[in-house]
Amino acid sequence: MDGNVAHCIDGEEDEDETCENNSMQVVVDAATACHAEGQKNSAIVVDMLATGQNDQKNLNLNKWKRSAAVNDRNIQSPLTKQIWETHIDKDGRVTNENKIREHIFKGGINPDDRRDIWKFLFGMYLFNSTFREREALDEERAVRYFALRARWQFELRNDDGVCQQLDDSINQDETVFMVVQKQVKKAFSKHYLNDDCYDFQQQQHFNFLYTDATLYACRRPFDIDLTRKAIHIIDKDVPRTDRFIEFYRGERGEKRLESLRNILITFAAFHPGVTYAQGMNDVLSRFLVVLESEVDAFWCFTYFIEKVENDFRESGMLHKIALVQRLLMVLDSKLFEYLESLNASDLMVCHRWLLLTFKREFSFDDSLKIFEIIYSGHLEPHSYEGAMAIEQQRILEIEKGGGCIHGLEVDVNSEFTFDIFVSVAVLMTVRAKIMKATDATEVFSCLNNLTTGMDLNTVLEVAECLFFIYCRTTVRDSFEIVQSGKDALDH
Repeated sequence: MDGNVAHCIDGEEDEDETCENNSMQVVVDAATACHAEGQKNSAIVVDMLATGQNDQKNLNLNKWKRSAAVNDRNIQSPLTKQIWETHIDKDGRVTNENKIREHIFKGGINPDDRRDIWKFLFGMYLFNSTFREREALDEERAVRYFALRARWQFELRNDDGVCQQLDDSINQDETVFMVVQKQVKKAFSKHYLNDDCYDFQQQQHFNFLYTDATLYACRRPFDIDLTRKAIHIIDKDVPRTDRFIEFYRGERGEKRLESLRNILITFAAFHPGVTYAQGMNDVLSRFLVVLESEVDAFWCFTYFIEKVENDFRESGMLHKIALVQRLLMVLDSKLFEYLESLNASDLMVCHRWLLLTFKREFSFDDSLKIFEIIYSGHLEPHSYEGAMAIEQQRILEIEKGGGCIHGLEVDVNSEFTFDIFVSVAVLMTVRAKIMKATDATEVFSCLNNLTTGMDLNTVLEVAECLFFIYCRTTVRDSFEIVQSGKDALDH
C-alpha cells in the first residue's frame, strides 16, 4: 500500500468520527481517491535523496538539515553541572524543565555530570522537588529497597546458591518481619550512616524509617515460583552483561555484577506483571554504570521499566515495530516497497534497536548519550517543539490559502515517538546498501551488523529532520485533503 495512501486512510477514519455533515465526507472521499490513483508522490523525502553510491551521499544530509532547520550536532555542547546549576533556585527546584530537556536533546549530558541529572530525567526526582524533599526521599527509598531485597532473600533462604547476604546470626524461628527489619537496619547503617553518634530524635526517625520500610516490603505479594523462574534466567544473563567495559572487570566488577543481579531479582520479585525479561539486564546496566549506586539504579530502573514495560511484552513490541513500518511507509514508501519485494518488510531486526535503545548499534559511551537524548522527551509529536512545528506550518498553509481555513485538526500520530524516528533514520543511513540487497538474508545481515560505521550525530540529525518533515508534511496533507474536497464539491 502506498505510504501516503495509508496516511490518508488514517485521516479518513479520524474525519469520519468528527464530521458533522455529508460535505466533509465528500472532502475525505475525494482526497482518498486522489491519493489512491497515485496523483501524489508518496515518498515525502524522495527529493532529498541523492543518487550517489555511498550512504553519506545518498542521504544528502545538508539539504535535509536546511529544509528542516536542524542544527549541526557536532557543534552542540553538552549539559554541564555549571549550566544545570543556573536553572536551580535557592530551594533546589529546577526553574525551567523544558530548557533542560532541550539542552539534553541537542547535546546530551557531560559524562562527569550524568549521575545527578539522570535522577531527574528518569523519574527518581521531580524537577520541582526541593533539596529537603529529595533528602527525605533518598532515605525512604534506600530503606525500602533494602527491605524488598531482604524479603526475597528471606523467602528463598533455603534455596542453594540463590542468596548469600543474610546475616549468619539470623535464627530459624525469627519471623519475616524481624529478619527484614534487622537486615534493613544493617544495610542502611553500613551505606548511609557515618557514625553512631545520633541524638534520641534522630534515632527515633531512623527507627520509624526501618519499621515503615519493613511493613512496606512484608505487605507486598510474593510469588516464590515466579521469582525462582526469573532468577533462573537472570543468572544466565548477568554474567555476560557488558563484560567488555572496565566497570565490570576485576574484583570490583564482580561486586557490581552482584548488585546488578540483586536489582533484577528485587524488581522481578515485586513486579509480577512483568517479572524479568531478557534485555532488562542491558537496560539496567546503563543505570548502574552512570549512578554507581545499587539503590539509585534500582529506583531509576523501576520507574523506567514501569513506563516502557509494554515493550517487554510480545504484543507491545510487535506494535512498536508496526509503527516503524508505518512511519517508513509514510516517509519513504519506495524503500518500504523494496523491502516488501524481498519479503523483508517485517523489520523484526528493529526489535533489538527499540528494546535496548540502540545499545548494541553504537559504542557504550554513545549508547548512554542516545539513551538520554531519546528519553529527554523534547522532540515528540505532542511536545512543545512538535506543536510549534505544526503550528508554524499551519500558519504558512493558511496564508497560502488566503486565510480561509481555520480550526483544522491535523492528524499527527502521537505514537511516533522519537525512537521510532531514529529507527527509520538508521534504515535511511544504510538505504543504499539495502537497495543493493537481493534477498531478505542480505537485508537482515546488513541491519544486524551495524556495530561499526554509523555516526551517532548523523543518525540523530536524520531523525530530527524526519520528525520536522513529518510534522510539516502532515499539516500540508491535511490542508490538501480539505482543498481536494472543496474542488470536488465545486464540480
